[in-house]
Order: sequence, then structure tokens, then C-alpha cells
Amino acid sequence: MTHRSLSSRALRRPPGRAVAAVCASTMLLCAASCGGNDPDGGNGPTDPSPTSSTSSGTTEPTPTEPTITEPASDEDKAAAALLGYLNVRDEAYATGRISKRLNRYATGQEHFALQQFVQQLTAPPETRFQGAWEHEVVGTEMQQDGSALVTDCEDGSNVDVIRVADASVLPWIKFEGQELPRRLEQVYRVEKAGARWKVTSAESLPDEVTEC
Repeated sequence: MTHRSLSSRALRRPPGRAVAAVCASTMLLCAASCGGNDPDGGNGPTDPSPTSSTSSGTTEPTPTEPTITEPASDEDKAAAALLGYLNVRDEAYATGRISKRLNRYATGQEHFALQQFVQQLTAPPETRFQGAWEHEVVGTEMQQDGSALVTDCEDGSNVDVIRVADASVLPWIKFEGQELPRRLEQVYRVEKAGARWKVTSAESLPDEVTEC
């Protein structure tokens, strides 16, 4: 389920196999603000940590954080970018705030569509998504223009739509008059923008699946 598929129509009708990666975001209604330092800034090796003295008078280096290794192939990079974007998206669905990390993972139509959807969530009567989404990349297909079509299997079985005022659970999202399935597949276009891969659009309507 994506905001592009749901758009303003859906929200007004109340808010919804080779595995490349899995990303599960646990979200609470009263989650903290998305501001602060960007935890994703930089992918290079960490600086060596200060040394610590031992009882013998010698010094030993304090263990450092492991180096983050970039995905090796374009397919992996595109899939990783989509999962990063979906993490930001799910966080925005839960809090009504969009993290500055959105700029790292999305651009163009998808970037704008998420902002529009969150504006609808925060308009009276305010609603949020509460629960744990699960995402699994089940396919990546490189295109002749250099972009990638990445298929995400999304499971919202443990997610509810709630009204902020009283925390009451609202009916699940409807699209074209029908309730959306809780488990579905969605295809996204991911393109290389400078040194990064970013999600630019959702390329299909969601299709119901029985399992990821």
C-alpha cells in the first residue's frame, strides 16, 4: 500500500522469490519527532576510537563500529534505496512528520506524493497508522534507461488506522470502493540521482498476495 495508490480519494474514504532484503518498521502513535541528526549520513569507515589504558600501563584500541559496506550491484543498491524510503514513509505514517532522510531516498513524484499524503493525515480529524509494517523486496528488474523496477511485498496485517483525538481504531483503507488487502505487492521505479539511488514513483496499483 502506498500513498500514490491511496491518494486523497482513499483518505477521504477513511485511511493502507528471491529475497533481496527485509525491512520491518515498528511504529507508535506518539513516536518522537523525526528531527535531529541524520543517522544515515555517510557510509564510509568510522574514525578510530580513542585508546583505553590497561592495568599494565599499555594502551589498547577500543573496538570501533563495523564499516558499512555499500551493496555491490546496481540491483542491490536500488533495492536498498527502496527499503530506506519505505522506512521513512512508514515513520511518517505513524508520526505525521516527514524526516529529512526523505531527500536521501526519494525524489520527484514520490517525494511530492508522500508530502501530500502526510498533509491529509494531519488535517482534521487527524489520523495515524499504528503498528508494524513489514517489507520484503521480491524482485528487481533493471531497465534499458538505467532505472530499476523494484517490487516490494508489503504486509500491514499488524497495522491499524487510528484517530488521534481518542485513539479509536477506524475502518481499514478503501480504494475504488473496495477495502485494500493487508498484504500486497507494489512496483516502484528507482533511479540513480547523482551518487545515490532514489525512488521516483510507484509504477503499479497494489496487487493482493497471500504471502511474501
